[in-house]
Amino acid sequence: MNLRDVIPNAENSTNFDVVPESITEVGSTLENLKAAVCGETGASAKYAACAKAAKEQGLLAIQRFFLIDSLAMANFQKYTEVQAADAIEILPATMPKVIRKITAACRLPIIAGGLISDKEDILLALQNGAAAVSSTNQEVWTM
Repeated sequence: MNLRDVIPNAENSTNFDVVPESITEVGSTLENLKAAVCGETGASAKYAACAKAAKEQGLLAIQRFFLIDSLAMANFQKYTEVQAADAIEILPATMPKVIRKITAACRLPIIAGGLISDKEDILLALQNGAAAVSSTNQEVWTM
């Protein structure tokens, strides 16, 4: 099997949009991935439109950030400037120093999610500024 035949691209998918003034290259998966990491795909504009629609229906909009490296941290500020969300969820939640830095820089409530496995993780997130924690680990729900 040739992976290039099964990887989604502009020719075989409907979710690849060409964004004006973007460095995204239609049909180049690697370049699209690089552009997405650099925040050049128009994702923030799409998110803002979805958040607006949710608010019009009386729902809360929570923007999720996967903070996996320094580039993701640098882009965090850029995305929060859109201010379309009611709260922000950051993942993984087991980074007290990062939670503290983000809560100091952001006016929105911060939800810490991902990789929470015990009471200590919950307390560290809350002590460092998280307004709440989220977890799919059902054992954590009763702590």
